[in-house]
Amino acid sequence: MPDPGAVAEPGAVAEPGAVPEAGGLGSATASRRVGGTRADLRLVRQDSTLRARCVAALVVPFVLYTLVLLVLGRLNVYPLWVWIPTVLAGVLVGSLLDRAHARRRAATLPATERLPPDHHGVQ
Repeated sequence: MPDPGAVAEPGAVAEPGAVPEAGGLGSATASRRVGGTRADLRLVRQDSTLRARCVAALVVPFVLYTLVLLVLGRLNVYPLWVWIPTVLAGVLVGSLLDRAHARRRAATLPATERLPPDHHGVQ
């Protein structure tokens, strides 16, 4: 049985069932990710065009879904299939935020580290 106060060597494998210590590498308070929800919210607050695009990406799938069901005369199944525009809206907003993060990263890179203009990456 290993000493509970002992520090593991780098590269050592933890025993099955071992619980990581509070404040260790797996701790959320030890280091926060730079990306994630906070970074997304910061981008949406700072960039009004991105905010407008995200709102549109949330609203448009529901409007189209409602119109399709209205044309088909099947509004009674609206709650049954509402997951379709919900997932689509989430994917659209996520892709908009990912592109905005990529553009911001590309803008902060030094000119020597940027991709050449003929590359198909985000510029």
